[in-house]
Amino acid sequence: MSKLLTCFQETFLLSLFPQGTRITAVRFMQTMTPCPLYVRVALPDATEAEVVLRIARNREGVAREAIIFPVLARFGLPVPSVLAGPVLDPDAPEAGSMTVNSLLPGETLQAISCASAAGLELAIGLLIEAVSRLHQLTEPLRQQAAAQLLPRKTLLSDLQLLIHSGNRWVQEPLFEEAVSRLLPIVAAIQTPLVFSNGDYQPANFLSDGNRLTGFVDFEKACFEDPLITFARYPTYALDPLNKAEIVDRYLRAHGYSDYDFASRLAVFCLRTLCTKVPVSGGNTQQQERREHVLGLLGKALAALN
Repeated sequence: MSKLLTCFQETFLLSLFPQGTRITAVRFMQTMTPCPLYVRVALPDATEAEVVLRIARNREGVAREAIIFPVLARFGLPVPSVLAGPVLDPDAPEAGSMTVNSLLPGETLQAISCASAAGLELAIGLLIEAVSRLHQLTEPLRQQAAAQLLPRKTLLSDLQLLIHSGNRWVQEPLFEEAVSRLLPIVAAIQTPLVFSNGDYQPANFLSDGNRLTGFVDFEKACFEDPLITFARYPTYALDPLNKAEIVDRYLRAHGYSDYDFASRLAVFCLRTLCTKVPVSGGNTQQQERREHVLGLLGKALAALN
């Protein structure tokens, strides 16, 4: 048994295949865990198969994916097939559901963007296309029963959730001042919500070097503001696409202004402070992130003047 798999996970995986199948390779597919695991097996007939053991940090995310994936596939989106599950490990139910999914072809747009200047341009174009395709599914998806399982997040509800979270940041003067500035602005925003996977980072989209071949992460799928998730790029410094101004290119392509984005960036910065950054202290990485996010928040609020 691989040391990366529990006994339950190994049994769950092998239940898909004929008796005598062996697991020959297992590796994490991301640096942060828990995360999906790539698994290769050798079948008794000497052939091999590759699958993904889908595990997520969002406890309810995998179960939600298992319901939404077949609907997205019917709409023509290249998403994984759920081969088994979702199931809970009886020895670790707190870890949430897991599934076995098909392995989609292609490289991540993150890998492509880092390969060359041409790859970076390709990745930017494909990522903007990917986000647009998700947004275009908004109305068709609303007609499906599965859509009732997806959260609906407005900028105002996001901000109010932070205000009432009890987080230490909420008592900080600069946080209170930011909320005071933002509340009337976001309350007036009437931009329709769109369908989103909840995370536009480039590792969540695959390509064969020409076209999109996969959309792989929907653990945070929801209906949300069309710009809020683009705030991940400057907030988490998702380079090289962030340095290549992917956000600005998306804004210009879809008729949004810097002012439009500033309110979304400010809300996202406040969310990041509450969920990822201690008010004081912390390790070097946390201190650097706090300084970075507070700097972005200040710039976003200044842009709203």
